[in-house]
Amino acid sequence: MVDIDYGIPLDIRDAALKMAGVDNPYAVGSQSRNAEVKAIMADKMENRSKNLSSSSSEDKREKAKAILETLAAKLSSGTAPRPKQRDAEISNKELSKTISKLPFGGTIETPEDKTIRSFFIFGFSSYTPQYTITSLFEKFGSLASVKIIHQARCGYITFAKRTSAEECAEHLRNNDCSKNTRTAALLLLDKKEPVRVSWGVPKHLGNTKEEQCKIAIVVNKVMKQLADKDAVGNRTGRKSDSKKTKESKKSGNGPEPTPKKTYKSMAQDFEI
Repeated sequence: MVDIDYGIPLDIRDAALKMAGVDNPYAVGSQSRNAEVKAIMADKMENRSKNLSSSSSEDKREKAKAILETLAAKLSSGTAPRPKQRDAEISNKELSKTISKLPFGGTIETPEDKTIRSFFIFGFSSYTPQYTITSLFEKFGSLASVKIIHQARCGYITFAKRTSAEECAEHLRNNDCSKNTRTAALLLLDKKEPVRVSWGVPKHLGNTKEEQCKIAIVVNKVMKQLADKDAVGNRTGRKSDSKKTKESKKSGNGPEPTPKKTYKSMAQDFEI
C-alpha cells in the first residue's frame, strides 16, 4: 500500500518519519486489523487534527510534510532505491561472489592438498538423470556425498577415499575426449552428452531457482569458451604437424613424433 498524497509505500513513509523523530500524523492504527478499532482510532485522529492549534504541532506537521515531499521526489527520480530494487542489488552481488568461487577454471591435475577428494562437474542438462552422473564415478570407489543441482547444471562429487579420487582423475586425464590437463577434463555422458570435470572443493550453488538459473547461464558460457579453445588448439596442432611433415620430407628424415598439444590460455582468460 502507498500513501495517496505522496505515492510513498507506507512502510517507507512511517520509517522515515520515525527516523527523523517526527510524530506520524498520517498513521491510522495500521498495527490493528480490527475494522472497528481502526474506525475509532480514525475518529480520534480526526478530532485531534481539528484541535491542533499550537505552533509546535503545526511545526511538526510542516516538518513531516517537508520530509515526505523530499522522499517522494527522490523515489520518483529513482535516486532512492525501493526495497525490491535494493534486495535485487544485494542478491546479484551475493550471486556474483558465489559464481566467482566456483572452479570453472579448474584442472584435472591432482592437487597437492591430500584432503581434497571432490570433483566439480558441469555442463549436463537439467533432465540428465543423477544416476547417469554418479555411475561414472562409483566404479572408482565409494562416494561420500553427491550434490547435483540440475537447475544450475553443475554439482560436486566427493569420494570417501583420496585414492579413489586420484584413480578417477587418472582415468579422466587419459580418456579419448580430454586433450588438455590444464583445463577441466572433457567426457561424454552416455557417449553423447559433453560435460566438464575438475578438482574442486564443494561450494554453495545458489539459494533460489532464479540464482541457479543464472549459474546455468554461466555454465553455458564456459562450456562454449572451452569448446572454442579446444577447436583452436586442434587447428593449431594440425598446422604444426603439417609443417613438420613438409620439413621432414625436404630433409629426407621421417616424421617426428607429434608433440603433446597444450593451451597457453589459463583460468583467468574466462569471461564470467
